[in-house]
Amino acid sequence: MVLTLVTIASVVVAAMAVARLRQRGRRLTALTTERAALQRQWERLGEELPDTVVLVLDADLRHRRVSGTGDRHREVEPWVGRTLAECSPPADVRLLEPLYRAALDGLPGSVETRPDGDGTPQHHTVVPYTWEGSPAVLVVARDVRPVHQHEADPARSVGEGRPLSHHDPLTGLVNRRSFDEVLAEHLLACADVTADGPCGAVVVLDIDHFQRVNDALGHHVGDRLIVSVSELLMTALRETDVVARLGGDEFAVLLRDADDVVASRVAQRVVDVVRRHTAGVPEVTGAVTASAGVRVITDVATSAHDLMVDADTAMYDAKRAGRDRFVMA
Repeated sequence: MVLTLVTIASVVVAAMAVARLRQRGRRLTALTTERAALQRQWERLGEELPDTVVLVLDADLRHRRVSGTGDRHREVEPWVGRTLAECSPPADVRLLEPLYRAALDGLPGSVETRPDGDGTPQHHTVVPYTWEGSPAVLVVARDVRPVHQHEADPARSVGEGRPLSHHDPLTGLVNRRSFDEVLAEHLLACADVTADGPCGAVVVLDIDHFQRVNDALGHHVGDRLIVSVSELLMTALRETDVVARLGGDEFAVLLRDADDVVASRVAQRVVDVVRRHTAGVPEVTGAVTASAGVRVITDVATSAHDLMVDADTAMYDAKRAGRDRFVMA
């Protein structure tokens, strides 16, 4: 009898231990997913703001993270791990350091730096932030050159500004803002009672293990890989499809007239063609693969935002299933 009780107690303890491990596993999965989502949001922040860089500095005024697009990103990328004084001219340091110190004490502020010569003036917005549980500073530095150009030559500024507001400067694809507008207009058109046929689908995809490329080879190689894959998507998709770069290594496609069968076929073709692609970047060795999520538009009353969330979630399901594949939402 005693032995039986001991055995039962051991089984109960073991079951409780297994339950705790499973709970920890689920919590770890949730945290990993949340961290990946935050990473994408951070990358998009720089991508969606032309002529802007976003910086995080710790209590030692050392740059811990930077974000930007194109030349601006390449300009600030070497700053990671270096202090404000190591990266900025003395005149800027004299203006910015008191502002950063105040933000570490919880006080936001802003200032405009005016470099000598042909340098571009920048407006700096500085707010308190938290980095890895410690006080930090979040800085949004924006070129104010377009404002001055508008005053001097409005026609030229509007002409040059249009591509920045509607297209991704790195790939030439439409950007997230434009894609959201196109998707919303497509849903309105589908809601027309005279519309006939399937309402299409949304595909969200990104490059598997892209961060490894950035970490090992640098952002300049990562940018070239993004351009290469964007060109590949343009050749793999139909003329009626709309392909956009959402930010970082993430893309979206609107298949205007696809049903679930066509959407599956197109998504599989995209995944296959990326896998067979040689990347077009000599520094990148080995296979390049992508994961995709597909959301067929079955109800035109569904918002564009909800469609994108569903497709994005399906994409992460594809990654959890092993990557190099697509999943239907």
